[in-house]
Amino acid sequence: MKQIKYIFFLLIGTLYAISNGYAQSEADFIRLVKEFTYKPNGEFEFHYNKILKLKTHKAFNSLYGETFVVYNPDFQELKINESYTRQADGTLIQAPQNAFNEVLPSTAADAPAYNHIKEMVITHTGLELGATIYLDYTLSSKPSFLSTPDIDEVLQELSPVKEYVLIVNIPENQELHYTLSASKVKPEITVKEGMKSYRWKLKNIPAAISEPYQSSNKYDVPRLTACTYTSVNQALSLFQKNLVLPIDPKIKEFTRQLVQNAATEKDKLIAVYEYITKNISTIGLTPENLAYTSRPPFEVLESAYGTKTEKADLFIAMLKSIDLKPAYVIVYPETLKDKIKGIKPRQDIFVKVETDSQPYFLSPDQQNTTSLEAIASHKEVWVVREDQIQNITPSNPAKMTFNCDADIHFTDEGVHTSASITTSGNTLNDLMPAFSKQYKSTLTRNFGTLINSEILHSDPNQMEIKFSSQNTLQQAGDYLLYNLPVLPTGIHSWQLNMLNSDRKTALELPYLLEENYEYTIHLPENKDLKNKNIEIHLKNKAGSVDISLKQENKTVKIKKNLILSKRVYQPSSQEYGQLRELITSWLSNGTEDLIIR
Repeated sequence: MKQIKYIFFLLIGTLYAISNGYAQSEADFIRLVKEFTYKPNGEFEFHYNKILKLKTHKAFNSLYGETFVVYNPDFQELKINESYTRQADGTLIQAPQNAFNEVLPSTAADAPAYNHIKEMVITHTGLELGATIYLDYTLSSKPSFLSTPDIDEVLQELSPVKEYVLIVNIPENQELHYTLSASKVKPEITVKEGMKSYRWKLKNIPAAISEPYQSSNKYDVPRLTACTYTSVNQALSLFQKNLVLPIDPKIKEFTRQLVQNAATEKDKLIAVYEYITKNISTIGLTPENLAYTSRPPFEVLESAYGTKTEKADLFIAMLKSIDLKPAYVIVYPETLKDKIKGIKPRQDIFVKVETDSQPYFLSPDQQNTTSLEAIASHKEVWVVREDQIQNITPSNPAKMTFNCDADIHFTDEGVHTSASITTSGNTLNDLMPAFSKQYKSTLTRNFGTLINSEILHSDPNQMEIKFSSQNTLQQAGDYLLYNLPVLPTGIHSWQLNMLNSDRKTALELPYLLEENYEYTIHLPENKDLKNKNIEIHLKNKAGSVDISLKQENKTVKIKKNLILSKRVYQPSSQEYGQLRELITSWLSNGTEDLIIR
């Protein structure tokens, strides 16, 4: 029996360690080198070298058995300098010729215009426990937009890196503007034969950690951004040039036919947006794969596919065809605030257009109407117009408030509810006609079968609905059980009950949040509530929770209030633990299930 208990606790301890990121790594990068060379004649060369020691079967069976290199033979040439494996006993296994195979990248599979792009699959041979992979290759590019130094590298891998070397070589007469976040390492700068070299050497970078709600800005991870642009305006002028290009007459004609039945300017915008998001598919090739070039908008329209940037170009051309004034919106990570940056660090692209005095920020990738505050949460946002490039990052954070007031009657026929729900905040921005109905359906789905419902108010920042519904009680012997309905939006959509007590990375919530519930429950004369009265009041730096359950005769009053006052919680501070304390109190407090007898 003691042995069984020992094994049980050993297993629990092992699982806990794994869940908290303490498990042995699958492999170790002994050395990783990335070198970027920008030559005076406009040619660009990327040199990659890695030495990787394998420690588990998973490492060579699924993680590191192959290396993939995507390149565009129109302007790039790939050279494999060396590829071999040193086995545990010291035996060297050179990669045979059939270990190098060119395939079509999956991101170009449904894009005939880009079917010439290649992906080199390098298969590492002779792999076993304790084996070490050696790989060295050079990717050379002809003069293109890639010739301008523009780098954004997150210096972290799935496995620990013992030594990470990053080198940037530029002509001596140029100046490199760089930012290395989450690291105090300074570059070694040398000048030789007309070239200026910046060399960073970082030691013992931990493996990437798989945790929910990690920051998209990677606050905790070394990240190098570097460019030779003199300003953000100079970098974003590439988009500005697209705004002044003449519109293809065929796009004008197509767009005018598309909107011919639209009664208002907003209806025209909706028609164009629906066409872009529903009829033009998105392919996943990166701007670097295409040397920061895009196909002409009419070609994108005719082919019915494009990259996200190409779809933005087409969207803008179509909107200009109907006399709207669109602009590009470029999103950068907050960590680069007030820094000179190029095009590569951008995190997203939107199209801004105004109609009926209401600005809309529209994703060309999917039907997603959002607000500036939602886009800019812990980001830096720039708008690119024909005559101006401007930082429009707002000072107000993204925030949502949900209020639910429900009157619930338990009867012999089941549960009858009359309720009102109000949502307000600056993350909503209702453009599409179907949004209100879809959102109403989402908000009410946990309350059972709707008898009737009505949208009392709807605008870009607020919605108010009123409804009644019918539901059933669950029978459990002599008891009746009722799961108190909550809104499926907000905190209940975030699944924060999955958070570990220990965390290694910063946690970032989608937005600031306040939720309020007020339930009035009417019990039948022959039934009583078996739940005890509850009074919970908790306040800390992360926010607050207030919950009460009180029964008077056959009426039960339940009030719940949650406030989350921050979006980013650092694991090194007490705030993460305080957030978890609030979440635990909110999700498990004795009001979730009502017991009636």
